[in-house]
Amino acid sequence: MTSLAKLLTISAFTLVLSGCLVAGPVSEPAEEIPPAPQTQESEETTDEPAEEAVDEPTEEGETSAEAPEEPTELVAATKSTPQFIEYSEAKRQELLANGEAHVLFFHADWCPTCRHMEDNFNETLSSFPNGTVILKASFDKDKDLKKEYGVRSQSSVTVVGASGQKLVTLVAPENDVLKSAISESFES
Repeated sequence: MTSLAKLLTISAFTLVLSGCLVAGPVSEPAEEIPPAPQTQESEETTDEPAEEAVDEPTEEGETSAEAPEEPTELVAATKSTPQFIEYSEAKRQELLANGEAHVLFFHADWCPTCRHMEDNFNETLSSFPNGTVILKASFDKDKDLKKEYGVRSQSSVTVVGASGQKLVTLVAPENDVLKSAISESFES
C-alpha cells in the first residue's frame, strides 16, 4: 500500500470513529460515509462464500444442532429408484428381510468430507444403479453398527450384501468407484 493510500485509509477510519463518538440522538438516522477509495495495491476480494459455522461434537459425540426428523416409513425399494435415507435399525432389518443389498454411509455432521459426500449423493442419486439404497448412519451415535462392520473413520461407505455381510468398505470413495462396488453387490 502506498503512503497516500495508507494516509487515506487512516483518515477515513478516524472519521468513522469520531463520527461514532459524536453521533446525535439515536432517533436521528446516521449519515452514510462513503467507502474509502481502493488503490491498485489493495488486496483483492474473492467471490468465495464464507465458511459455514460447524457444530463441534460434545464429549458424547453429539452436536448442538437438532437431528432432522426421520421419515416414519421406509420407502419401498424398487429396482428402478435409488434412495438416500436416514439410517434406522428397523429400516436395515427390513432391507435384510427382503434380501436387498444396501450401502451404509457413516456420516458425521462435523466432517466437511461427509457433508460434501452427502451433497454429492443428493445431486447424483439418479445416476446410481437401480435399486441402490444408501442408509445415512451417524458415525458418532451408531457405535454398534460401526463395530459390526469394522468402520474406523467417518466418511466411510460400507456396501452390504443381501444377507448382511460386509462386501467392501471404502473411505470417501469417488462416485464411480462406489457405483461399481454397488453394481457388483447386486450381482453377488
